Formats: sequence, C-alpha cells, structure tokens
Amino acid sequence: MASGAGRTFDDVLRDIRGRSSGPKDLGDRFERVILDVLTHDRHYKNRFDRVWLWRDWAREKRVKERVGTGQDLGIDIVARERVGGEFCAVQCKCYADDTTLGTSEVDSFIAAGVGEMKNYILACTGPISKAALTR
Repeated sequence: MASGAGRTFDDVLRDIRGRSSGPKDLGDRFERVILDVLTHDRHYKNRFDRVWLWRDWAREKRVKERVGTGQDLGIDIVARERVGGEFCAVQCKCYADDTTLGTSEVDSFIAAGVGEMKNYILACTGPISKAALTR
C-alpha cells in the first residue's frame, strides 16, 4: 500500500478494496491498516506501548486453544495499554458501506476477550446496529 501525506482513510480503503483478491485478503489488509493506525497515530501511540496481530499475541502468550483453528473468534488485534498494562481487544470489520454490523459479531468479539481483555475497540467501515452498540 502506497503511503503519502494527504491520503484520507477513504483513499486507503479504496486502495485495499481494489487490490484485494477476495474477502479474506480484504480482511487481512484491513487488519494491517488498523494495526498501522494503532501503532503510528499520535493518540494511539501514546495510549498503547505494544500492538500485535491476534495470531502473534496468542502465540507469544501461548493461547493454544484459539491459535491455528482458522475460526474467526472476533479478536483481530491486541494492544497493551501503556498505563496499567491491560490488554485491549480490537475487532476489524471491512464491510461494504451498506452492510450493518450486528449483535452476533459484537457478542462473539466480547466473549472471546472475557478474562484477558480489559478494553475493546471496534474498527468497522459500515454502520453498526443500535442493538450492537448497547453491548
């Protein structure tokens, strides 16, 4: 993905959507974009001292029951809070602009983080249903 000053988030989305070979590739690309934002954006860089893709965090922490299953449990990225050291789960959903994120996706995301995650971030390109926002 080419970078450059003056590019908007919509420009980046158009780019990854245009280059993606399918839904899985699009999701992987979107996760890397969000990882980059969480790592380099001034706000998040000050908030988090380390950010991992889920599979890398799970391997490092030896969370065996979830690694390599191929099952999407909802957590795509894990970030460690600079203050306090708690973990923050991040779910990335690169949906079409007219596709609404529902409660089932949010519920599985929150359930996947119970016991390990203190905070949650949902990075979604489409609308989020009112019911999902109350979770």
